[in-house]
Amino acid sequence: MHQPYHPSHRTLVRSRRLTLLGLAAVALSALLLAACGGDSDTGTKTAAAEKSPTPIRPEFDFGDAMDPSYPTKIDSDGARHVDVTRAWLGATVDTERRAGEQEDVLDYTGDKFDDGLMAALPLEVAVTNNDWDGPLYLNMLLDYNKDGDWDDEGEWVIQNMEVTVPPGETVDFPTEVPFDEETQLRMTLTGSPLTDYIGTGEFEIGETEDFMWTSARPAGTF
Repeated sequence: MHQPYHPSHRTLVRSRRLTLLGLAAVALSALLLAACGGDSDTGTKTAAAEKSPTPIRPEFDFGDAMDPSYPTKIDSDGARHVDVTRAWLGATVDTERRAGEQEDVLDYTGDKFDDGLMAALPLEVAVTNNDWDGPLYLNMLLDYNKDGDWDDEGEWVIQNMEVTVPPGETVDFPTEVPFDEETQLRMTLTGSPLTDYIGTGEFEIGETEDFMWTSARPAGTF
């Protein structure tokens, strides 16, 4: 089928000249690439690699105690959990790329999802197991001398308390440790026992929650 428009002889001549110039440019590019020991495909892949986006920082669950002083941020090797979907403290859990990034900082705990502390006199903790197959371990730290760390003698108050929770359920676990001083508490749930725990380290699963006791704490917040 013929096209309805026919270019003039002059336009055809100009088109041929442009085509010849384009072919000459392609040939010249091929010669230059050959001289450099490359080809067009290699050049494209290299450019794409150079423009790759900056890697995204992975998300963890962190504690919320004030840092510097307590080890909370990743630069301080603060306790953090890679996978929070297997088991956690309380009924809910969340993640953040950096400690203290929560948008909903509360008066007595840095995160509204820190809901694992059920009672203080003595301490009682709720643990949820989503799909973890095996025992879970609960560790608690109390800064009794209020010096901004948990590495003093007697401050690792609950050590590798083994808790068994059926998958899909939440269970409360009482302890014999009272939390009645104005100081900082860290609770950490993991899938394996800890050694020389002072509130630091990276863990496969679980969650860490921090709480500050104060006499002005509203009733019913545990």
